[in-house]
Amino acid sequence: MVLPFHPIQHEPPTATLSQFEQLPRELVFEVLGYVPEKVFDLRLTSRLLKWRVDEYALQRTTIPLVMEVEVSYSPSHFGRFMLSVVWYKAHLFDLRLKMQIPTAEYCKEKYSHYCTYTFDIPSELDSDRNIILEHLREAMGSSIGKANRLTALDKRIWFEASCMDHATSLDCTINDNILQNASVRLQHSILYDEVDFKKVDQVTTDMCAAGCKIYATIGRANEENVRIAKNIIVVNPNTHAGLSVAELSALSMQETQEKGYLEMTAPAVTIVNTNAKRESAPLSLWIVTANSPHYRTAEVFESLNLSRATGIASAPITILSVYAFTAIVAPGDGNAVFARAAGYDAIDRNAADNCYVVMDKDFGQSFPGFVLGINGPLLTLSFDTAKYPHSEVVLSASMEFSSELTLFPQQPTFISSPGFMCGSASHQLYRSSSLSPTTYYSLRTANNKEMTLTVAIDMDTDNKHPVRISNDKTTISHPFFGNFKDGTNEVKAFSLETYRVSVSFNPGGGNDFFYGMRLWTEEEAVTTTAPPVKWTTTSSIRARPLPLLSMLAAAFP
Repeated sequence: MVLPFHPIQHEPPTATLSQFEQLPRELVFEVLGYVPEKVFDLRLTSRLLKWRVDEYALQRTTIPLVMEVEVSYSPSHFGRFMLSVVWYKAHLFDLRLKMQIPTAEYCKEKYSHYCTYTFDIPSELDSDRNIILEHLREAMGSSIGKANRLTALDKRIWFEASCMDHATSLDCTINDNILQNASVRLQHSILYDEVDFKKVDQVTTDMCAAGCKIYATIGRANEENVRIAKNIIVVNPNTHAGLSVAELSALSMQETQEKGYLEMTAPAVTIVNTNAKRESAPLSLWIVTANSPHYRTAEVFESLNLSRATGIASAPITILSVYAFTAIVAPGDGNAVFARAAGYDAIDRNAADNCYVVMDKDFGQSFPGFVLGINGPLLTLSFDTAKYPHSEVVLSASMEFSSELTLFPQQPTFISSPGFMCGSASHQLYRSSSLSPTTYYSLRTANNKEMTLTVAIDMDTDNKHPVRISNDKTTISHPFFGNFKDGTNEVKAFSLETYRVSVSFNPGGGNDFFYGMRLWTEEEAVTTTAPPVKWTTTSSIRARPLPLLSMLAAAFP
């Protein structure tokens, strides 16, 4: 089966033209780029505009359309391609599909802010699949936001068979780094790290079409990293002015310590890497669309030396970091906490089916506080002010991280593999050289007293790369593995009697495997208020133990 390409055969009419129709072809195309959702309406207005719209739709390059491509393989299909397109660009993409692949069969699903298109290429179409893939590539255009979760076989299919051009100007060869050149798309935001800009001239996003806030951090960077960050520049297309990632990182609100940001509205925003060798350095660049919940009310802080003023937390609090960090909430009045490894745009409970929970607990009238070690770039805390309207929050954070924990009753905690965060349905990981490489944790109970330890796990891994919990008391090792495809990704509760356990995980090379684990301990009879959580510092990764101990002492007097 060969799917023919259908060029436009007719010439434009010569009847009396409106002012818009008299515009030069290039200006009409420019206008269409701003209103892609109106292409079908414009085709109905006149023969000339229909001709212009169709001509625009058949261009090799239009505005960026496909924000994400996910490729998978099964025995019954040579390849399954799932494309994600922002809702207001879907009509233009539909038109390109109609003109490029008029007989194509696919499944289209509509969501609140985007549409997905799923194409299955049957195995029996071996002789024609290259042609089919070529037409699909033509419909997608030359700029793809992200190619996601490609196995070695998928890379061969996509890069050799379809010769796809990627936003980073990949040629028609297998590129083993494609998994790492991938930003993390959240519910209403996108997060870039150092890998996104390495050996890349520029990155373009449409997250600011309805307005956006752009946050950045480079943390406690050395002189060389600051130099590199100064040459990675966010360009405002409205003014053509640029602001570097280093300058964005330095923005803050002096009275509250909250992070400053750049706010703009533009159909497309470009981040340009002007470093001579296109170098990159540890950074977190987070762009949040104005459509996000809590866009005007959320508090955003940087993990570096964070000490939020004591007060009621009536809106979500997000911590942005370039390094693994420790967040500490001191004991106080009754409270309930809901936390995710995500931004404030994804903190609502119904925000996403695949958004993993770091903490979800109503502590009641006695709030013992807690400590969370986050080996990733984002943490958002939401306190239940509806139930506890007068409870004040004392929050601090430090770019310090330890793999050894002491657990106390009533105080849950959280551990994870590097880069764990709440992503989209594709379960993306944050990638940065600045994260802790820790995949081994040592956990002990207070005073080595035997208690019931319960864990809940979210994971995406296989039986060759399990999450392993080893009980020092019994010397028994318990492996866990599962994935989202099979619906085996969650362990709701696993308990064991112990005084010390270790948690180990080896994701293997080139994999996107990960896990996040919530832990809490219980003893049969608790007659006194539990002492605070304490993290030992013998294995501190960014080892400056004294500041961390000082923070803990201040938080838990």
